[in-house]
Amino acid sequence: MSDSGTDSFVGVTAVLIVAVAVFAAASGNPLVTSSPAPAPTETTRAVSSTRPVRTPPAGSTTNIPGGTLLGCAGEVLSNETVASRGSAINLRVYYQRGEGGRNCAVATKIGRSRGQVVINLRLTGSDSRDWPQFAEDRSSAAATRSGSVYLDGTDNRCVRAEARFIPADGKPVTVSSGRIGCD
Repeated sequence: MSDSGTDSFVGVTAVLIVAVAVFAAASGNPLVTSSPAPAPTETTRAVSSTRPVRTPPAGSTTNIPGGTLLGCAGEVLSNETVASRGSAINLRVYYQRGEGGRNCAVATKIGRSRGQVVINLRLTGSDSRDWPQFAEDRSSAAATRSGSVYLDGTDNRCVRAEARFIPADGKPVTVSSGRIGCD
């Protein structure tokens, strides 16, 4: 059973953090946060390593045959958030071992604004906009997150991810991972 005092403290702290981010964004000062890659022990549950498990909902599109994944699995390589003028977007990039390696990325919008979430993941150095060198998902206007885009065969290959929130009533907010997985 939880302690109601602890629950209240955690709730108030979370509300204050969100309020500071929204205030900073609303005042025209973009708040950019970046966290280092978490310890290798942070992982997510395994998702099928061979097939997509999510088809795009009505109003969204992807270039991945069969659709995006339901979620990303593996080690978190990048976790970036950018906020500006009341809108924010979070981008997470994962790496999963096996079968030549898989990189997966997902974007989540933060805030009340309606708009489209767009995410792409590409092999660094490739200009192709076709899968399997480039994966993209464009959400419907009501979505709060993108589909989980992925590229297979990424062992020892650099990838780059970018997420963009395009609000219906404001300026787009973009976050990029930079080059990752280039060991």
